[in-house]
Amino acid sequence: MKPPPVHPHAIRLRRGALALLAWLAATSGLGAPAAIVVTLDDNYPPYVFRDADGKLQGILPDEWALWEKKTGVKADLRAMDWAESQRFMLEGRADVIDTIFLTEERARLYDFTPPYAQIEVPVFAHKTLGGIAEVSSLKGFTVGVKAGDAVVEHLAGRGIDSLKEYPSYEAIVLAAKNEEIKIFSVDKPAAVYFMYKHGIA
Repeated sequence: MKPPPVHPHAIRLRRGALALLAWLAATSGLGAPAAIVVTLDDNYPPYVFRDADGKLQGILPDEWALWEKKTGVKADLRAMDWAESQRFMLEGRADVIDTIFLTEERARLYDFTPPYAQIEVPVFAHKTLGGIAEVSSLKGFTVGVKAGDAVVEHLAGRGIDSLKEYPSYEAIVLAAKNEEIKIFSVDKPAAVYFMYKHGIA
């Protein structure tokens, strides 16, 4: 099945770290802050996830740690379910939201730096389902999605309204494993990770 268009993530760390610090200093009028609060999804491998002890690990915690060393500004990472992370940002409790895709609606709320990754967002269908070749063929089927995910807006904008929301990608994959859903959309890196983890690859 042809996946929906690739959406860029919104915060670029590799080239944007110093630019972000300069922006924070300029907008605050007080110089660089001692610390910033960064909110992000807490279950989005390989970018961010928790180890057996609940400690954050992955690409983003490593990059934010490097950012701290280069800027001298503490990055207080607040990882949580994605929909909660977005509420946290909207309530003004965070300075930066990481792992957010650029959409028209979000562009009205936030300033986006250039993307640091491009992520495929495929739709997965159980092998017993035939005839699903494009997004329009999803009509009438229940599609598992993550609450707050950009794909919700993408599918709804194309008339796909039977969406079942889950708090995380892992919850979606587990629902598919338990045959609660036959079709779902999960960002490809996380999908591959969780499908292998739970034995349904």
